[in-house]
Amino acid sequence: MDESEEEFSEHILDYLIAETRNSYYGIISKILSEPIWIPKNAVGSDFKIKEWYLRKLREEKKPKKPSEKKMKQVKLTNFVTMF
Repeated sequence: MDESEEEFSEHILDYLIAETRNSYYGIISKILSEPIWIPKNAVGSDFKIKEWYLRKLREEKKPKKPSEKKMKQVKLTNFVTMF
């Protein structure tokens, strides 16, 4: 197996709904149930998805740590005059 075959996963672009010049809109088998835009450089000629793109998708799905937000206190008179 050469390097070009190793970079592809066993997942394929199952349902191709739309295509633009730079991307496909479809569903990746066994990973997604909703269609997303996938760049064409992440899809092979046989519609196999590259490993780097799947890693990127998994990282985006990880729950992010809640950020600490500081509430800004507003004067009560400003609140009352809004009504």
